[in-house]
Formats: sequence, structure tokens, C-alpha cells
Amino acid sequence: TRASADDRSAARALVAPFLRHADKPMILAIARPVRKKNLAGLVDAYGRHPALREMANLVILPGLRQSLESGESEQVSVMRELVDLIDRHDLHGSVAYPKNHDCAAVRGLYALAAESRGIFCNPAMFEPFGLTILEAGVHRLPVVATDKGGPSDIVGDIGHGELVDPTDHDALAATIHHLLSDHKTYDACVRNADRRIGEVTWDRYADQ
Repeated sequence: TRASADDRSAARALVAPFLRHADKPMILAIARPVRKKNLAGLVDAYGRHPALREMANLVILPGLRQSLESGESEQVSVMRELVDLIDRHDLHGSVAYPKNHDCAAVRGLYALAAESRGIFCNPAMFEPFGLTILEAGVHRLPVVATDKGGPSDIVGDIGHGELVDPTDHDALAATIHHLLSDHKTYDACVRNADRRIGEVTWDRYADQ
């Protein structure tokens, strides 16, 4: 379901406390805070690329939590690492990682990322399917995704983004920067998402 005006308002309110320049293009990532989702790799990639940091904000929805110290031990460890990387790269004001969200805010963030001419990023070490890659397509939002697993098929079918080795942080940052900078490629990804997202069905995916 595409986002409403209320969804966009909820999303703006969610990230506003974190971002110094909220009008910049948004790099959006949504994943559970477990190591295989490689959220720390994305923060490190962003932090190591000065031009990308200047160009765009990074918004991560790392699940739900009461505090940095709440939840399973892996979640606590991943969140500590994320915050440490944000501090190490001095990314305060450019990275948002809200602790709570609902479905309306998620829809709104996809929409805001698209309106800002941002991208969705799935940097997982391995992604069995990649539902978020399809959700980005519904919102006409280009993607940079792991080349390990399901996103290879999804992005190959829809043509709405680029694939990258998630272990290569420099390549990850460079691919995001290229897609944000290359307006011709970006616009082609938007058109492909608009035209082809409706062709993706569970029956067709199972047949393939």
C-alpha cells in the first residue's frame, strides 16, 4: 500500500529529531538488528565516503527496542556497534535510527525517500528473498541491494536498482553514490519500478 499524507507526516516526525538537514536525499534501510543484515556495514560504508555523507542522510529502522541495552544479546551488540560507528565517523545529525515505528511510518519513509530522490538499501550478507526490495518498488524507490540471494532475481526482473557485494564497504558506498548522482540511471530505475512491480506475483516467482 502506498503512503498517505498522514503516513508521510508520521515519518517526518520519526526522523526529525535526528537529522540536521532533513531535506537531503534519504538512504533508507529497514532490517532486524542481527549481524547477517549488515547494518553496521552500511553505516561504515556511509561514514567512509565523504561525498555520500555530504549528499544524503542515512535512515535505519533497526527493529523495535526500549533502549540500546534491551532485547536479545545479538540485538544489543548490533545496536552498540551502530552507535559506535556513528560516533566514530562523527555522523550525528546525518543518521537517524529511531527506536519505535509503526506501519504508517514505514510507508511514509518509503514515500519520503522516493520524494527526496533517495534510495533503499539492503546490505545483507545473504537475503533469502527480499520483501523490502519489492516494497521499495511499490513506492517507485530505486534500490542498492546485496548480490547474495533473492534480491538478484528481484532486481533482475524489475530493473529498479544495482547489486553489490555487501562485504565490500567501499563498493557499497560507491554504488549508492553513483545511483544518487547518475540522474539518467536513477530515472530509469523509477520508470522500471513503476512499469514492472505489478508483474511480480508469488505464483510467477514460484514458477521461476
